[in-house]
Amino acid sequence: MRLFPRGYPSRMRQGFTLIELLVVIAIIAVLIALLLPAVQQAREAARRTQCKNNLKQLGLAIMNYESSFNQLPMAAVWTINATSSNVGTPTYGQGWGQAILPFMDQANITNSFDMTQPIWSGAVNQSLIAKSLPAFKCPSTPDIAATSTTWLASPLRGSPSSGFNPPADIVVPSWGRADYIVLCDVRSPLYKDLPNASTQTRHGMWYMGDTNAAAVVSSTGIALTGASFDGSPKIAKVTDGMSNTIMIAEKAARNQLWEKGMQRTASNPDADPSGSSDYLAYLSNQNNYAGGGWADPNNVEWLDGTNRNGMVGSYNSAANGDPSQTNSCAINCSNLTAHSLYSFHTGTVHVAMGDGTVRSISESISDVVLACLITRAGGEVIGEF
Repeated sequence: MRLFPRGYPSRMRQGFTLIELLVVIAIIAVLIALLLPAVQQAREAARRTQCKNNLKQLGLAIMNYESSFNQLPMAAVWTINATSSNVGTPTYGQGWGQAILPFMDQANITNSFDMTQPIWSGAVNQSLIAKSLPAFKCPSTPDIAATSTTWLASPLRGSPSSGFNPPADIVVPSWGRADYIVLCDVRSPLYKDLPNASTQTRHGMWYMGDTNAAAVVSSTGIALTGASFDGSPKIAKVTDGMSNTIMIAEKAARNQLWEKGMQRTASNPDADPSGSSDYLAYLSNQNNYAGGGWADPNNVEWLDGTNRNGMVGSYNSAANGDPSQTNSCAINCSNLTAHSLYSFHTGTVHVAMGDGTVRSISESISDVVLACLITRAGGEVIGEF
């Protein structure tokens, strides 16, 4: 029995037409295009929050250390086996990151170190310093599981270090990454416009002495000459006020070299536009001194600025073409050691102030204001920033 006469058109749909399918796909694509930037912004906001939380944890650990020992941890300590005046080999080194581990619920790592040999020597110590500790890593930084240092020269920064040798037993330690650093002072030309510029007023919270601002050095052999060290960094020396002085700052992706969001390597065709050998010297310094590990004693430095385009020093002076731009940027232009704070947050870096508050500092901040925030006893009146 037929329900419909022969030839009666069926009302059942057989599926989407090609045009309808393309319209649906186009609508979905538009929705994704609208939602994706919002999702990315939300993720970066979460990463920024985590980064600030890391700085807060580190700041609290430092202040707990101060409460226990009545002084801040020393930024870096080196022991040298000096064979003659200022000539010798490092036998021990410790940075502030290692010193505060017990106050970060990481006492088990501290207790596991073999203190009979340098932290960069021996299977036990090498495995410990290579551990990845989340509190030292900003989640916005491209993932670097560990950072290595090739000590082809003395790892000590400043003077007296010219006669020192690299460690004898191992020259390529691998460190768990640290995206945060402490600052010992401000140097020329960044500090030249300070209201009360002098050798003394440029000192930062982590200043360690007149002849080697970044470390305290002792000798197990012949006494060192020309050395004046401050092994007692106390809060009382921060006369500008703890809320006005930077305690910890972002310095991401070391010991790689980054300039304005681009990683630079010896094989990068954009890395050395002038063909100067100076660039390779800067790359070598980054590898030797950048202090990109939480246990690396070199995770402390001074600040003196870089070019606005991110390229640093004489290797780019001709290409830069504008003398007024030389060494006039100290935020997010380059992560080259001693030149600029650096993060992968757009337009800003995070810092922990001495009172424990975490602040965001814009790339557009005045160099003078930034220098004032680093110094501990400059007597400047900063105001809002």
